[in-house]
Amino acid sequence: MAEIKVIISDVDGVLTDGGMIYHSDGTESKKFSVYDGGGTALAEKAGLDIVAMSGEEAPLIGERCRKMGIEDVRLGVKNKLKESYNIKSKYGIENKEVIVISDFINDLNIMREFKSACPKSAPELIRSEADWVVGVKGGEGVLWHVVKEVLLWQEKFNDALGRYLKSRAE
Repeated sequence: MAEIKVIISDVDGVLTDGGMIYHSDGTESKKFSVYDGGGTALAEKAGLDIVAMSGEEAPLIGERCRKMGIEDVRLGVKNKLKESYNIKSKYGIENKEVIVISDFINDLNIMREFKSACPKSAPELIRSEADWVVGVKGGEGVLWHVVKEVLLWQEKFNDALGRYLKSRAE
């Protein structure tokens, strides 16, 4: 974990609980955890980049991710492995410097290519493939937990937290 520079997170089932609510007017709702916004804030203070990547093109995903502080949001991605290589190229990093968070079979290829984590609510197949099963379900702060652990491993957590708290006091 000490070499991680970029976290690539799936959205549905990781940042959300995987459920989709369809309203009678045809719009859709998703439930996100505010804890993940705290994770993105600490990541930013520590220089850790986060990319949200989804196969869906739902505008609400982009809006919520950006509100949480994730600037690199990639929607409508059909080939996530190819896109992950584009991400590596953009950030100038190696495979060992990436961790992917996902919860379902559509991401198995990238989970096998990079370090990987999944929420405890992921199916058994995914949990058995992941390098790390995070102790919370999707939509309950998975990204927060991954950021926190990466920063603890890198011995950057306390500094990032201090910088975050200072920025909130100004």
